[in-house]
Amino acid sequence: MSENEQGAIMTYHEMLQYGRQTLENAGIDDAALDARYLLEWISGYSHADLILMAPKPVEETIVQRYQQVVERRACHIPLQHITHEQSFMGYSFYVNEHVLIPRQDTEILVETAYHKIREGYSVECKPGQTAISPDKSIRILDLCCGSGCIGISLAKMLQTIGYSVDLTLADLSEEALKVAKQNADRLDCKAVLVQGDLFENIEPSYQILVSNPPYIRTGDIPELMQEVKEHEPYMALDGRTDGLYYYRRIVEKLADYIEDDGYVFFEIGFDQAEDLRKIFVEHGFQNMKVQMDLTGHDRVVYAGMPGRKD
Repeated sequence: MSENEQGAIMTYHEMLQYGRQTLENAGIDDAALDARYLLEWISGYSHADLILMAPKPVEETIVQRYQQVVERRACHIPLQHITHEQSFMGYSFYVNEHVLIPRQDTEILVETAYHKIREGYSVECKPGQTAISPDKSIRILDLCCGSGCIGISLAKMLQTIGYSVDLTLADLSEEALKVAKQNADRLDCKAVLVQGDLFENIEPSYQILVSNPPYIRTGDIPELMQEVKEHEPYMALDGRTDGLYYYRRIVEKLADYIEDDGYVFFEIGFDQAEDLRKIFVEHGFQNMKVQMDLTGHDRVVYAGMPGRKD
């Protein structure tokens, strides 16, 4: 059994106190929550289990492993890089240092695309049918896919309502594509993986493009949280001087890869919507719309291709 500084056997309650205090001393936000998550992960106990286990002694092997992961988190290594898990849209994704950690804000992108696809590509049902007929196919390109969380989640959601999804996951990073492939396999989602610089090696054409490209201004990266600027892939963050570099490159090529009745969906920074609107207009788009996140900040922009009739 484990012992505290007074030589007494440590309990689960004392272990949580140790974890919280260690992380607070290191300046970790949500120290108590991270300490609890790590103990749940190491011990295999749920939150409810830990409440019941609070006064009970901790096995030495659990103590040692817990101390190791708490020390890693105290060095500002992201929690998800320690557990290699992140929930996104209700699915569990594998993550590592080669991909951005999926974030709740990005779920707005998936939700917006999902609802717009249902609206714009409705599947007709026969009289008396209650389920959507599973004969509507749709081709989706997730550009700068990283972990694949956007494209995979969207495909899974559409499949549950009867769509047949032809999904392509594309990224410049070979290591990121390995993660995307692992996630596609673990979530039983068929996908073609393509390595290249944006549309390089992509074959036309698609009805839907979703993308969370690098959009942080180079000069703003040093101001990001330590967990982000030191541990997440720089190439997935850096949107060059004004943060718009990749949007420009993507929008100018959309007509070559997205069908006339297609849609494009981007995640954006909170102050980039109007600049991106100008880029869209320059390339013939007049119908860009903005979706806010739960805090009221601009988070997603989307537009139908100029050839759409709606």
